[in-house]
Amino acid sequence: MVSVDGIGGVGKTALAVNTAYKVREQSLAGERDFEYIIWASAKIERLTPRGIAKVLPSFSDLPSLVDVILEVTGFVDESKSETERLELVLEILGIAKCLVVLDNLETVRDTKISYFLANVPAPSKVLITTRERIEESQRNLRLTALSHEGARDLLSELGIELDASELLNAKPEELDRFIERVGGIPLAMKLAAGRLATGVPLPSYINRLESGVAQQDILEFCFDESWTDLDPDSKLVLMATTLFAEPPSEEELRRVTDLPELRVRDAIGALTRRAFLNSEDDSAHETYRYSLLPLTADFVRRQLSADTLQETQLRDNHSAYLVERGRYQEALGQTSQLLRSEGSIPDAELLSNMLVDAAFRTYQSGDYQGALSRLQNAQTYRETGYLNHTWGVIERDEGAYSRSREKFRKSVSLQKDRLPTWRSWGRMEQRLENWDQAVECFFRASELPRSDPQDFHGLGVCLSRLSGKKGAQERQSLLQQAEQALKRGFYRDPVGYRETHHNVVNSHSLALVFERLGRVKEALIQCRNGLRLEPNNERLIDLNLSLNNR
Repeated sequence: MVSVDGIGGVGKTALAVNTAYKVREQSLAGERDFEYIIWASAKIERLTPRGIAKVLPSFSDLPSLVDVILEVTGFVDESKSETERLELVLEILGIAKCLVVLDNLETVRDTKISYFLANVPAPSKVLITTRERIEESQRNLRLTALSHEGARDLLSELGIELDASELLNAKPEELDRFIERVGGIPLAMKLAAGRLATGVPLPSYINRLESGVAQQDILEFCFDESWTDLDPDSKLVLMATTLFAEPPSEEELRRVTDLPELRVRDAIGALTRRAFLNSEDDSAHETYRYSLLPLTADFVRRQLSADTLQETQLRDNHSAYLVERGRYQEALGQTSQLLRSEGSIPDAELLSNMLVDAAFRTYQSGDYQGALSRLQNAQTYRETGYLNHTWGVIERDEGAYSRSREKFRKSVSLQKDRLPTWRSWGRMEQRLENWDQAVECFFRASELPRSDPQDFHGLGVCLSRLSGKKGAQERQSLLQQAEQALKRGFYRDPVGYRETHHNVVNSHSLALVFERLGRVKEALIQCRNGLRLEPNNERLIDLNLSLNNR
């Protein structure tokens, strides 16, 4: 039995799925000899772009797991008793080599499962994913946050997949801040990247992550259930850990929690098994120090702030400890960290933005009316460009294009240089084939300092399509404007597949404009430029063939 443990969203299920498919491929190729791969999930909820969704587990106790194994191996027999079915399963596992993969085992409360797993006969094997370490396992693999390099690689892939220009064009220092706030947790990065793909500016989204208003669903999914199962001592130790500027030792945690030594030690053991605490060896002082991932720390701080009496007591103990040790500088530094200023944003606007974020989370959970109620509430504090942009995005996704257009218009009237709004509005009008309005939006976007080649491409394509609805003289003028826009629609030094593919698409669009202007040789040059980057692009191949025939 091998177990993979770690906090929610760290990639346990993904690793197990990948492993199961690899074993299947190797078995089919004769490199391994597994006859069956049996996947059983006890997962009861999953995190989606619209929030946390309930799912039906395939097993929840030993009898239902036995039924899954019998169904996969083809030995279902309803006439047998529960005991007989269990004996049959053990017989099957002892004869046929099976890989049994159990996902999210921590949600199963049936203690008989542990006894069954400890007695799975050879030659079969068991792979488990869980949020709580299983001591009986022959091997435990703890998944932690991605390395900084791994996080960058994942963000690059997500940026391409979601066409999130905010990620792909981000400054290195902004990416570093972003990675630090999501703590290298893959699922958290996926959800955050999804928000950025809707046009939310990266700097403002990072600010909302740092203030804690943009990550409720992530924190709830990753930690809420595990937190509920913790005993009071473990919760106290976790909350105390967040008060230290540097990872504390067991002794420091004991001083701040005011718990007896054995109770602190037991709490640390439970928290380490559940992947809440990470331990590191401090050989210089012959002790261990304990730290939290940034995302874990954010969650625990929320719990601490919700318990006023406990927070006051812990902070008093921590201050007394720092004074006692003469660590005045640490005390001052930690105080400033805990009381981060929100800068010069007025309180009314800050509150409005928090309510807007809450409204968007409500919409993601599937509650459109609840989202509208929160947006209207936010409007009573401060009507901002951000509020109307978010409202417009929600109405657009609901198919209420007139209301969406009204909100986008209001957003840019309040903040005329809101690039995400002009861009989102332009893409909506482009999809609806409202070429005049799309041209207006992309033109405004392309004039802004942070515009990129995608905005010029959108402008050029919409000008070209608009030209088809005009008379000869106006058509010629619009095509010439489209030519100028598309010439600015190339990435000069494309990085990665997304930017390279964009240049290929832009070459095709520019070639079409040249063709309509009667400049066939220039159109051919654009086709060949694109085919050098993507030789198998069928649209360019067809256009190139047509132009050569002419």
